[in-house]
Amino acid sequence: MARNNRLRASLPFKLLFILHFLPVASLRLLFYIVFYAFRFSRPRWPYRRCISVEIIKLSVELVYGIDYKAKLSLNPDKEGDQFIRIKPRLDCVYKDILDSAEIKPAIVGAIWYPTRYSNADTTQKIVLHFHGGGYIICDAREDDCGPSARSLSRQFDDAPVLCLDYRLANTPNGRFPAAIQDAVTAYRYLIEDMNIDSSRLILSGDSAGGNLVLALLRYLSDNPDVLPLPNAALLWSAWVNLSDMSHVARSVNRGIDCLNATFLEWAVDVLTDDGRIVPSSHPYLSFAQSPFYVKVPIWAMVGTAESFYESNAKFVREMRAFGNVVMLYEMLDAPHDVFMASRAYGLEREVEKAMREVWGIIQKGAW
Repeated sequence: MARNNRLRASLPFKLLFILHFLPVASLRLLFYIVFYAFRFSRPRWPYRRCISVEIIKLSVELVYGIDYKAKLSLNPDKEGDQFIRIKPRLDCVYKDILDSAEIKPAIVGAIWYPTRYSNADTTQKIVLHFHGGGYIICDAREDDCGPSARSLSRQFDDAPVLCLDYRLANTPNGRFPAAIQDAVTAYRYLIEDMNIDSSRLILSGDSAGGNLVLALLRYLSDNPDVLPLPNAALLWSAWVNLSDMSHVARSVNRGIDCLNATFLEWAVDVLTDDGRIVPSSHPYLSFAQSPFYVKVPIWAMVGTAESFYESNAKFVREMRAFGNVVMLYEMLDAPHDVFMASRAYGLEREVEKAMREVWGIIQKGAW
């Protein structure tokens, strides 16, 4: 797919694509606005959710079509003092799979929600969250992460949430294993620089961010001398299988969900440099195919209308078979990444209920 990516990255192709895409997308959206107005056309979903899914589908097609390049900033911008810069510690923290000749640890940005954490309460739980976006799009800033991070904080009794603005695969030095390096950098920062006991830390991630949570857990498990394990891990619509996107096309929810197999294949190619860095089946990428044991309880939420539904169910079975404590939370008729898109889907209450439930489990240790 590399040649195709280079073609799409050229300016003439982008202009031609946009000139073709915009009128076609407008007509498609207009059709669905009218079509879904009739109740028979949407027996399972309300009107708002149907239209939101179609808009997300079109947005994903546009991102892929123009070979979108992300731009991350290390400036505070409108996030102000909520934004922090975290420097990597260039020592044995980054080893084995993270010891890359080309991709080196770098300064990474992160944003505290709802406000900057002061470390005054030494018993309070802290959430380290990794956003979704296929390792290609989205960031930890207010527009993408703000609403969901604040909601998580409220349901977790005002626990501070640190959203990591990890390097994306289509940014300089952002290919594998850059995101995992950044995750280790942030995790080490909380433990060693902020003096937060690891028993107070909760890892959380939606979609590709869930994949990153698992990669960090695997790294900590494979290298127990590096850093201690966290209290728990939360997965929201996690991308657990990067090795074969045909499972998305084969899903019972294909055509219903907003996920696009072509976009996902492109994202994997960019992340792995078309498999030259590591294959997509690598144990640090495809956890449904390569389960592992870790002494951290895992809570996995997936929507029953997701194209990731089957792969998440398989992941849970395989991880349990390895002796892990894994709880599966199924949200009825929820499409992909309801954590980030709960407002668009009209599922805010359902997501808040899930957050409260898992928070109760964490507080009681009732795994």
